[in-house]
Amino acid sequence: MNYIHAVIHIIFTLVIYLGLPMVGWGVGDIKGFYSQPARLGYALLIGIAAVQAAYQGLVIPEERGQAEKMLHLEFGEVWETYVRHTWRLLPYIY
Repeated sequence: MNYIHAVIHIIFTLVIYLGLPMVGWGVGDIKGFYSQPARLGYALLIGIAAVQAAYQGLVIPEERGQAEKMLHLEFGEVWETYVRHTWRLLPYIY
């Protein structure tokens, strides 16, 4: 992910998670929206999460090629093992 994608990711995250609640509150009363501490904290956490997710997209390299991808057969074996181990735990949960 390059820097343009990171900025677009931040903008879309802020529009979706902050823009929609603000539209529901009323765009003309933005000061009133942020006057309540819970909504201010929500806005700060969404901003931090958006920046952090974009940063992770920049730092983590994209996997390329077929060699790194798990083959369908290998996934099936891993899934079967997971189901077998999980099935044994069900009597203890209920």
